[in-house]
Parts: sequence; structure tokens; C-alpha cells
Amino acid sequence: IVEGTNLEDMGVQAIPDGSVQVYSVLSIPRNERMQFQISVEPEVSAAPVDTPVFLPNTVIITAGVLGGVLFLSGIWLYFRQRRRNLTEDASDEKFSEREEILDSIIALEDLYHKGEITEKAYLKKRQELKDQLDSLADV
Repeated sequence: IVEGTNLEDMGVQAIPDGSVQVYSVLSIPRNERMQFQISVEPEVSAAPVDTPVFLPNTVIITAGVLGGVLFLSGIWLYFRQRRRNLTEDASDEKFSEREEILDSIIALEDLYHKGEITEKAYLKKRQELKDQLDSLADV
């Protein structure tokens, strides 16, 4: 609060770093002193700014338990996904082996129909490939 004789409140003026309250003095004769008084009223706050805030023990314990549960859940999810990936890799290998055997059977039939191998060799090789295919199905 600014008080003094011949002071006029000009309002709040914006400046780059914030805003200021502007006052103006109407007229002062030469060599006369201007007198004014500035007083500050402290703002009342609910809690002093420099007072440390303490959390109750239940909040701290709850936060610790929740953090532990989240950590253990993350570990469990990691190992579960890792186990799934290993299972998928094994089934992918089995699938590719099966595809190779089927391709070999198709190629063998093409050779037989073109007359490039005998019927006896065709039947023998075809039976071997079918046995390999059956052994993959059993696993």
C-alpha cells in the first residue's frame, strides 16, 4: 500500500517480466519534498512455505507394496513372454521341416511322372519321406 499527499493511482501496467502498480504525483512546487509511505501486508497462507511435509507411514508402506507388486508383475510377464517365444520358435522349426519334406515329395512325384526315376526308386523314396513326415507329427 502506498500512501502520500498528491498521489494518484494510475492502475496496473504490464511489463515484460510481469506487472507493476503505477502511481503519479499531481504537482509539487520546486524545492519541496515529496513524502510517501510504502507498507506491505503479508499474505496469509494455510501452511508456511518452509514447513516440511511428512507423509503418514501408511502412505509410504502402501507405495512400497504397490511398487513391489508392479516389479514382480513385470518379471512374471517377461518370463511368460520369453516362454511363449521359445514355444513358437520350436513350432516354427517343425513347420519349416514339414514344408521341406512336402516339397521333396512333390519334386519326387514330378521326377516319376517325367520318367526320370523308376517306380521302385520312387516308391522307396516316397515311403522314406512319408515316414519322416509321420515322425514329425508324433513329436
